[in-house]
Amino acid sequence: MDGARGEPDRRVAELAAAFGGGPPSSAFRWRGRGQYFGGGPPSSAAQGHLHGVEDFNVLKVRGTMLRMPVGDDTNAYRRKLPHLEKIGKTYFVTFTTKHRAMLPDIARDVILATCLAAHAKLHWVHCVVVMPDHVHIVTTPYETYRLATIIASIKDASAHRVNRLLRRRGTLWQRESFDRIIRAGENLMKKCTYLCENPVRAGLAHSPDQYPWTWRSWIDGPPRTAALH
Repeated sequence: MDGARGEPDRRVAELAAAFGGGPPSSAFRWRGRGQYFGGGPPSSAAQGHLHGVEDFNVLKVRGTMLRMPVGDDTNAYRRKLPHLEKIGKTYFVTFTTKHRAMLPDIARDVILATCLAAHAKLHWVHCVVVMPDHVHIVTTPYETYRLATIIASIKDASAHRVNRLLRRRGTLWQRESFDRIIRAGENLMKKCTYLCENPVRAGLAHSPDQYPWTWRSWIDGPPRTAALH
């Protein structure tokens, strides 16, 4: 295997292992729209998206996504919603279940664990809140990994695990996610604290500490990933 081919293969293996998938198998695949964990090698264009390789100025996958550089370290792309990625930035991300389907407790356990599986490996997770029909996460991707890749991995891996756990089939998440860069002038701790109070405002708990599907890097210690095993 030559070096050019070996590097993407190594990165795919790293991603699979980070999200609890072990080494890539025949079930591991790129599905063309920014999601993977499921048969067949990625195309050369998909590899560029997956690994952030800047071999082209504009990337289009299945006619659904357009990505282009808007600065030395910034990329813009869109599906239905516009997205902006910049190296070293922290993001507030929300993704929602399809048709706002309600997640049972055991599914939320798995989703929280999946969100934290690659913490301190591919990205630094500041906090996560798994609500009954959506997920909030504040995260800072490490330099060599793209936010779109990380979130797609979380969604695909958690969907696979929840479907297997609940003996269901079909799509778990809405295809699109909302993300926003947290600006340098914003108070990150204040943003995270407000986010973690969502269950309280929704009447699901009396305090963030009482809501079992919240994780805060500055309070809760090592991520709880037992639900993945």
